[in-house]
Amino acid sequence: MKLPIFIFGEQKLSIRSVPSFIALALLNLINNSLKHGFDNTGNGKITLTVEKGAKNGAKITYKDDGKGMDKTVLKQVFTPFFTTRKDRGYVGVGMSTTHDLIKNKLGGDIKIESQVGKGTTVIITLP
Repeated sequence: MKLPIFIFGEQKLSIRSVPSFIALALLNLINNSLKHGFDNTGNGKITLTVEKGAKNGAKITYKDDGKGMDKTVLKQVFTPFFTTRKDRGYVGVGMSTTHDLIKNKLGGDIKIESQVGKGTTVIITLP
């Protein structure tokens, strides 16, 4: 399976943070794209853009061109143990963990925009 991931943004951006928390959050996003957005086929594209944020922080914009989410799913996406694929054995902790890491551990913010058939965009801001 080949999945193109395109990375754009600041060449030299430095913030004080916990790299492993950021890595886990991004890994969870990629896993969600693979499992839900691309139905485990790898047929899609992910774009990651990193920019300087407010007050010397960072803004990370993650986009996939997968199948997207409807409004009902979007409202519950950060709820622990919510999954649309219990039939595949998924337990629904990836996005709630990502939310906890960004908001509570790193003091940042995370927002998701999505439309069915148009993919998903996740915007993470870090102090």
